[in-house]
Amino acid sequence: MVTIFIEKNDERKDKMSQIINDIRTLMTSSNLQQLNINEIMRRLEKTNPSRYNSREFKKDNVLETLNFYKNLSVVYVDNEENVIFL
Repeated sequence: MVTIFIEKNDERKDKMSQIINDIRTLMTSSNLQQLNINEIMRRLEKTNPSRYNSREFKKDNVLETLNFYKNLSVVYVDNEENVIFL
């Protein structure tokens, strides 16, 4: 049972890592210091529809990822849901 949990946890972290890397790439390539979460979602869906336009992928996935990396002091998310990489 523990092995299954660890594998699922690793898979979740891999997906989160992929999401944060895609967000960073998106902002860097657009030369943006900050970007709203809704705009991030729209741009992710546009740049990689196969990954980000599926039913499983929702805004909650991005929020969960950003909150995880916010706790690690990698990003800052303000009250208006603007994302800034630190």
